Amino acid sequence: MYRSSITAVVAAVIVGLPLEINGQQSGWDLNQVNATMCAWKGLRAAQLKDTAYLDGGFLYWSPGLADGNVGPPENDANPFGVIYTLNFSIPFSSTTNTSLILKPITASGVAVNNLMPNYYDGALLANDHEFTLYGGLLKNSEASTPPDADAVLTYQASDYGLVKDNFHPGFLNDKLPEGLTRYVTYGGAASAPSENKAWYFGGYRSPLWGPVYQPSINGSLNPTNVSNSFITLDLAVNQSKKWANDTLPPGTPSRANPSLVWVPVGGQGILVALGGVADPNYNNPSQKSLNEGQSRLVSPGYMTNIDVYDVASGKWYQQPTIDAPPQLAMGCAVVAPARDSSSYNIYYYGG
Repeated sequence: MYRSSITAVVAAVIVGLPLEINGQQSGWDLNQVNATMCAWKGLRAAQLKDTAYLDGGFLYWSPGLADGNVGPPENDANPFGVIYTLNFSIPFSSTTNTSLILKPITASGVAVNNLMPNYYDGALLANDHEFTLYGGLLKNSEASTPPDADAVLTYQASDYGLVKDNFHPGFLNDKLPEGLTRYVTYGGAASAPSENKAWYFGGYRSPLWGPVYQPSINGSLNPTNVSNSFITLDLAVNQSKKWANDTLPPGTPSRANPSLVWVPVGGQGILVALGGVADPNYNNPSQKSLNEGQSRLVSPGYMTNIDVYDVASGKWYQQPTIDAPPQLAMGCAVVAPARDSSSYNIYYYGG
C-alpha cells in the first residue's frame, strides 16, 4: 500500500555534484570548453516510478576555459524551460558527466514563454504517473504575458485508470478550481503515490493576494505575507483531479520553506512538517528579514515542536522533540523505513 519517496535525496545529491556537462542552455562563453554544475537553488522535484524529474530554479554553472582557468558561477536561467530527468537504473558517481544521466524534456521546444516559464521554488505534486507544476516565483518581466492565476501545467508520463489507446507522454494545460490560485511560494510539498495524493503546506504570498514574483522593489508583488493555506491534490482519477484548499488551524503555524514528508503509518499515512522560518531574509530585495526579532523567536520552534497531520482523520497534532537542531529552512528531508516497516526515521540534510 505504501511507498516512501526519495525525491529529496535525489535533489540533494544532484545539487552537490561538481560534474562536467555539455549543458548550460543559455550558451557558452568565449573560449569555454566545458561546464561544471556548481549549485541548483530553488528547484522542485518529483519521483514518478523509477525516474526523478527536476525543474525550475536557478541552475549555476562554472565555465571551464581553454586556458585551464575556471570562470565565476553563472545562473543559466533555463531559457528553454527544460525539465531534467534522472532514471535510477543509470549508475553514476561524482565524476560522471551529467549529460549522460540527466535527460531533458520541454513543453515548448523553443525559448521559455508563457506556456512554461521558468519558476523559482514551488512544487511538483505527483503520483506514479503524472505531476502538476504548482506555485513558485516568476521573474517580473514585460517580455511575455504570465500564465493566468488559475493556470497550471501537468506532465503525464504514463497512463492509468481507464487506459486509452495511442497514449503519448506529454504536457496538458489544467485549470485550478475557483478559490485557488498559483500565487504562492516557499511552501512545503509532499506526494504519496500509493494514495494518489499530494499536498502543499503553507508558504508565503503577496500582500494583495495577487500575482507574486521574484523579490523586487515593487513590494506589492513580493512574497512577504504568510499563507495559511493547506492544499490537497487528489490524483486518484486520471484527468479528473480534485483540489482542496483548507486553512491551517490555530496552533499549526505556516512558515517559509519547511520540509514536508509523508510517513506510511495509520489509515492513510501522516504528514510531518519540520523546519522552516518565519519572516525569511530572502523574500524581499534587501536580503534582510522584515521582522528579524520575531523570526529568531519563533523559528526554532518549528524543530522543537513538529506538526503532524493525520490524513485519514484530517486533523493536526504537535509532537515535541528532544535535542532539536536550530532553525533550518530549504533543507532536504526523506523517510527511511526499517526493513520490516516496524519503524521509520526522517533524515534531514542541509538547509
